[in-house]
Amino acid sequence: MTDDSFQLTPHDIRGHEFSRTFRGYDPVLVESFQQRVSEEFERLLRETVDATYPERERDQFMAHFKGLTDLWAADNKH
Repeated sequence: MTDDSFQLTPHDIRGHEFSRTFRGYDPVLVESFQQRVSEEFERLLRETVDATYPERERDQFMAHFKGLTDLWAADNKH
């Protein structure tokens, strides 16, 4: 995507649903891939936070980030 406001979270990756078509993608493989990408996204986020924030602020930042993404995800379900 080229939209600068596009944001992707681990929750987005895990929760994205692909439409199914005749002779489409294998849902088990798609879900497996989503899980792997989501875990890598979280690892990279943690690595970035570890490199950016002082140790005493890291867990607080991650909790805040998770809270924001959970709220955003809940809001997008409506």
